Amino acid sequence: MRSWPAAYAILFALIFLAAWVFVPGGYFQTTLKHPVGFGEYVTLAWLGTSLATVAGALGASLEDEETVREASYGYRQRRRHEDDNNYAEDRSKDGPAER
Repeated sequence: MRSWPAAYAILFALIFLAAWVFVPGGYFQTTLKHPVGFGEYVTLAWLGTSLATVAGALGASLEDEETVREASYGYRQRRRHEDDNNYAEDRSKDGPAER
């Protein structure tokens, strides 16, 4: 598989462009506490691209949808989803509501 370097380069370019457009230099400089230039945006894009690559690899290696859901959603979201399913099951057992 020789296409991964090209995919990484494209992802890097897109993240770099997004960082350049959406991260204001003044904010970035305040956060880093030193003047920022092209190199800092390259470093930010490299970090974002690498993290996205690792997250994608981990996600692709997960076994099934339930495992992905458990890793992606927090306890409250899972609980809310379970409550919604239980409510729908209870409604279907009761039959149509009378008005």
